[in-house]
Amino acid sequence: MKRTDQIIIEILTKECERYHLDRMGFTDPQRLINDAQSLMSQLAEKGHTPLSLRKTDVIRNYYREKGFSKFCREHINDIRFENMIFSLMKVHLAHTKKMNELTDSDKYLSAENDSVSYGLSKKHFEEIYTLEMNPFITFGHPTELEQWCKEVISRHFPISQEAIISQMEQNDPFIWEKFYIKLRGICNAICYQMSKTTADNNTHDLWSDTCLTINKAVTTGIMSKPLTAKAIISYAVGIIKNKNKEKFRKRKNEPLPIDSLEYKIEDSKIENFFDNPITTIKNFPSHSFRFSNYIDISDESSVRGYFIVILYNKEHPLHKELIRGLEDKIEKLFLHYIDELPYEQIVTRYYGEQKGLDLIRRTAQVRQEIKRVKETLLKRYYKLLKEKL
Repeated sequence: MKRTDQIIIEILTKECERYHLDRMGFTDPQRLINDAQSLMSQLAEKGHTPLSLRKTDVIRNYYREKGFSKFCREHINDIRFENMIFSLMKVHLAHTKKMNELTDSDKYLSAENDSVSYGLSKKHFEEIYTLEMNPFITFGHPTELEQWCKEVISRHFPISQEAIISQMEQNDPFIWEKFYIKLRGICNAICYQMSKTTADNNTHDLWSDTCLTINKAVTTGIMSKPLTAKAIISYAVGIIKNKNKEKFRKRKNEPLPIDSLEYKIEDSKIENFFDNPITTIKNFPSHSFRFSNYIDISDESSVRGYFIVILYNKEHPLHKELIRGLEDKIEKLFLHYIDELPYEQIVTRYYGEQKGLDLIRRTAQVRQEIKRVKETLLKRYYKLLKEKL
């Protein structure tokens, strides 16, 4: 086989793998080689050789002879074809993000190697696919398919800050998970600066409480409008600082003045938190859509953050399964960690006015109940992870 023929077959083989054409029945490796060799023999009989034609012309002629355009139209509703388009769009999105300046949304709401402005959830992709793909569209060869993906990406991305905030207000788990992971690094940095706490397990509860509190503030309209990405991160930083002060005060068992919640902080302070090496999440993996379309189970921070998503988002498909039979106890958990009610007030709300030993017993009971429900929820969550994979 001539070297030029080998190059053309190698190109076609790589395209077959990239676009999963063998899986969808368009061709297979051996049939591809036979068809390509047959095509080049026909060209040679007509007086043409690959050397006298551009390789791209030969390759495009191959797809025309094989009916690539018809094949695409017939597979528009094939989930394998959709997934292939989805993968292509994510690749182009990553490149587009790299070639453009950092948006304010990404600066304040997503981890260093992740993005909300150029993030593509499965749900969002399906909306775009339904809007942009139609039975009359034609792709003569894969290069035209690639170009179509690029054009679609340019029309829909970057997502505006207003649209991202709206998604957060609607409790979109795809956006919130990215923000929770952003908060993890910031929480660790603030705790280190304020109380020299460094280990993740020492800051986990504070971070989890902050995630729940900021989620409630945004989704229930507690924060003043109009919302911005900077306002949300500032509010979250204020929560972390005050919770850290409270934790420090309790540990020292001595009075310590706690500032009112700092909804706004100076730009310089925000930058210090973002520039701190502790906040950098190196090599954060791209999201895998194996589990409910959002979570990468190989990333510990993502797994932890997703627990908060399911627990707090009542619309999530796994929410009811996670909390089934624990609704009353979870309400007490939220009262303590989100509304910050002391155990004694929770006792009064559920059991009426209590005094003396009765109050002590009931308080201890509620404290243990909340502790046990946290443990139960985590065990059930990890069980769900195993079952749904």
